Amino acid sequence: MTVPVAVAENMTGEDSTEAAALVLGKGTEQDYGQAMECWRAAAEMGYALAYEAIGELYRDALGVEQDYEKAADYFLKAVELGETSESQANFDQLVEQGKIPADYTMNPDTFDEIALDPVA
Repeated sequence: MTVPVAVAENMTGEDSTEAAALVLGKGTEQDYGQAMECWRAAAEMGYALAYEAIGELYRDALGVEQDYEKAADYFLKAVELGETSESQANFDQLVEQGKIPADYTMNPDTFDEIALDPVA
């Protein structure tokens, strides 16, 4: 079981519910790419947990190419939107593991591309 599963189960909204089903494989085939599309839609609506889930997909290379900086950006955006505990822990873990520098700051351009990134 991956971390995005736990996040998906706690999200609200139609897009996040569909994302949860796609990640969990409940009633449909497990599909991280489609889950990413749903979470992007939820993120555009301001769901902090969607940003966290997207960060986890980038961190774990689930349906997308692994990108620790993008993962960090999404974790920090989730923290900015109020999802502080798990998102901050995920960000801190990237720093502790040496995946990103300790003085890393969020790249706002990451979110300009949210609807443009290809999904694998």
